[in-house]
Amino acid sequence: EGLGLDAVIVNALYPNRFSDDDRAKLERARGRARSPLTSAALAAALSEHARVRAQAEQLQRLRDGLGPAGPALVTLPYLFAETIGPDQLERLADALGESAARPAAATAG
Repeated sequence: EGLGLDAVIVNALYPNRFSDDDRAKLERARGRARSPLTSAALAAALSEHARVRAQAEQLQRLRDGLGPAGPALVTLPYLFAETIGPDQLERLADALGESAARPAAATAG
């Protein structure tokens, strides 16, 4: 169609809640956990940390592939919600920002 690419939107990024130091502490705590529930909670936190790291690696690959003069890279958070309602839509709209939401023709010139 001959259209340029103005932005790339990456959806459902997990928040980065745990540092690598936190990960090591979580692993040690899981090794000492006596309760299956505690162990499961710590495993979930470790899984989330691994997912965040994997997403960060893929995001960097995308940035590298797009190059420094490439289109804008807009990230949207993973919404921990059963349904998408007005609050969630507002959060996504805020993340997109006005510049990413404007058509290319309106920002040209």
